[in-house]
Amino acid sequence: MTPWMRWESPGSTRWLDAVYVKCRRGGRVASTAAVTAIGCVADGWRRVLGVDVVDTESYDTWLPQ
Repeated sequence: MTPWMRWESPGSTRWLDAVYVKCRRGGRVASTAAVTAIGCVADGWRRVLGVDVVDTESYDTWLPQ
């Protein structure tokens, strides 16, 4: 299980999102998803719980490796 999946705090909320950026790979430019997990605790503070880069945003990319 990845750390962002284990993160718990009273009154906490987690958001998962991805933004697509152009990256050069093997001499080609490809659209790549930068996936971010963000947690917000009851006092309003937000924390970045994890960041990963994947080829495409899909159900399988959210699962632990």
